[in-house]
Amino acid sequence: MKKFYEEMDAKKRESMVLGLVLGLVLLILLVISTFTGCGVELGTEKQRDLAYTVVAQDEVPEPLRAVMEEKKGKVYKETFCDGEYLYIAKSYGAQESSGYAITVEALYSTENSVHFKTRLSWTDTEEIQNASGSYPIIVIKTEQIEEPVVFD
Repeated sequence: MKKFYEEMDAKKRESMVLGLVLGLVLLILLVISTFTGCGVELGTEKQRDLAYTVVAQDEVPEPLRAVMEEKKGKVYKETFCDGEYLYIAKSYGAQESSGYAITVEALYSTENSVHFKTRLSWTDTEEIQNASGSYPIIVIKTEQIEEPVVFD
């Protein structure tokens, strides 16, 4: 190996060393970006509350309704924009009985995101609790906002 290195002219040696240094720098940058993480930092400081309407199942836009049907019984979070409104859906998946209520605890915008927080609660009505399983889901609509939705 030493003989091979000695036979190379200075220009080739310089080029080889430069390639190794460049490769090492790229490797270091890759390691740094892997451990520090890349992504958009979503602001958490509330700017304003957003007005919303709970949407009846039969009023959900067809594209969102199709996704909901496909994911029925699963826990999921979906958004859909129809050009006028932003629809936000949150499913709590299959439950062993009915008698659940979903409460919207917060819907607000920050500098670069929309935050949506709900709570699933159990009712005290024995008649409802003894009924067969259910799929608690809530769909709301609000003004169209292009920022990502954060489900808190």
